[in-house]
Amino acid sequence: MLALTEYNQDKYKTVSGSEANAEIKVKGSRFTGRLFHVQSKQEADRVYREICKKYYNATHNCYAWRISRTEFRYSDDGEPSATAGIPILKVLESHDLVEVLLVVTRYFGGTKLGTGGLARAYADAAVKVIEAAKIVERVKYAILELEADYAAVGDIQHILKGCDGRQVDSRFEQKVWLKVEVPVSRKEIFEQQIFKKFYSNENVTIRQSGI
Repeated sequence: MLALTEYNQDKYKTVSGSEANAEIKVKGSRFTGRLFHVQSKQEADRVYREICKKYYNATHNCYAWRISRTEFRYSDDGEPSATAGIPILKVLESHDLVEVLLVVTRYFGGTKLGTGGLARAYADAAVKVIEAAKIVERVKYAILELEADYAAVGDIQHILKGCDGRQVDSRFEQKVWLKVEVPVSRKEIFEQQIFKKFYSNENVTIRQSGI
């Protein structure tokens, strides 16, 4: 018997694990952008709280985060509505970055910038910190579990290699358990080839996982 369990799949452009920062000055106000790699809403919220605690004396700590193209949040942190959070978010969107948190800390310099000036300043600070960051592109993988007879392992590994996949874990007991990663663009091909190879003489099942 051969069984597959799908865990998750994703493809994204993000930043490396180290924090990037950059600063601009506009009419006396300092805008410092800080960009972080985060992998969940909870992590983004935690890092933001740490920034607010560290720079407690700042006039504003405005932010936007994107975990995926559909999961995001932003805040003006007391600035006029839509003058900070949304401009930061739009910069992240224009660079197609996900799994990122971008915080722009402002220290007021005594001269009001107006809503248009504020939006430009926050966007410019966001762009500058992204330019200072290390952008990385990562392959979106489907993570699958396979359970098979020992005799099937060689064929599975051959199909996996042909689909640019990789084995990340294994267990050899009564049957062989394999954990593999397959690029999302090859996932359907991988499954089709597995089923074509084993369906006629093996009982194949697929279970969707909530992970």
